[in-house]
Amino acid sequence: MIGARTSAQTVRSQRKQLIAANLKLTDQEATKFWPVYDQYVSKLITINDRKFRLVQEYADDYGKLTNERSLSFVRRWLDADIPIVSKVLEGKKISNVFFNWTAALR
Repeated sequence: MIGARTSAQTVRSQRKQLIAANLKLTDQEATKFWPVYDQYVSKLITINDRKFRLVQEYADDYGKLTNERSLSFVRRWLDADIPIVSKVLEGKKISNVFFNWTAALR
């Protein structure tokens, strides 16, 4: 288990480096953003549990989904992440964080 934990820590560190290299924050923004980002990462287990439940719900409802219900899933998925960083960053920088986050997962 220690190896898996070390590997996860390495991935988190590399992800943070990628985001830092591409986000271009001012000193004032960085002072506010990085503690929030670190808090976000520490809450990922809870967030991912919520997303897992959404995926299960989506799969259960798949055959009977309306467009409205499908969009509801997308909104709820995004709502799991956005409120944390929207406290300190504007929309363009939030999208930059999430696109870089997604890229780092590949």
